[in-house]
Amino acid sequence: MARTARQLIILANLMMKKNFKKFIFNAASIVAVMAMILPVVSLAAAKANNGNGNSASGAGAAGKTGVCLQAGNLSSKIDQRMSDRETEIQERRTERNQSFGEKRESRDQQLEQLRERWNENREEFYAKLEENADNSAKKQAVVSFKAAVEAVVKARRAAIDKAIDEYRVAVDKLVANRKTAIDAAKNTYRNAVRVAFQKANSECAKENADAAKIREQLKAELGLAKDKYQADIQAAEKVGKSIQDLIKTRRDSVAKAVEEFKIAMEKARTELKTAWGTENSSSDENNSSQ
Repeated sequence: MARTARQLIILANLMMKKNFKKFIFNAASIVAVMAMILPVVSLAAAKANNGNGNSASGAGAAGKTGVCLQAGNLSSKIDQRMSDRETEIQERRTERNQSFGEKRESRDQQLEQLRERWNENREEFYAKLEENADNSAKKQAVVSFKAAVEAVVKARRAAIDKAIDEYRVAVDKLVANRKTAIDAAKNTYRNAVRVAFQKANSECAKENADAAKIREQLKAELGLAKDKYQADIQAAEKVGKSIQDLIKTRRDSVAKAVEEFKIAMEKARTELKTAWGTENSSSDENNSSQ
């Protein structure tokens, strides 16, 4: 029985650790990719600033050789770069989801193979008991013992499967919510950048536009957009505690199922011993718990 419990818990913990590490790694990857975009905005504002550095009043044709002439071009470049990065992020998400699915399927197959082997072990033990049952009382005891063992095995597996399913559903929900929040943050940031440049272009189109003032307003609005984006991403990434809580819940559920299985198995073995006396060896009894 001890070996069975260890195998189940080790398999469960392996799944949790790999999923959690993979989850955090992909989260960091997305933030890193988006971080490559943010400096471009600051660079755009800096270029606009440099281009207008020779304008004392910030007005008239001289002023419009700086931020007012560069704003449209810079906006287009930034927007295109963000589109390219978005494509890369989506490709990584697709690869990650496929990898998650394959790993889950592999772990399910491993668990199923273990269970099939335990089924074979139990059937061999039942056959041995039936072979040694030399009277009707013992034969009836074997029938009762087998029914009791199969019932507790079924209950244990159902409880463990339920814990696995609930854990996966909850993790998938966290991942989906995180994706929604990150996508919303990106869209909000992207729209804010567009609005900032559109506003700059509109101001530049006015007669006697103050390029210096426009430049400062553009920089300020881009800075606010960047700060909000980073804050939104940080909020979306605060899933570590939730994941750990799910892992603990799942681990506790598995441990509870195993403990209840032990108690029920001990009861079944005691009843079998009572009917058979003390003829069964402890090693034979252990086979029934597989």
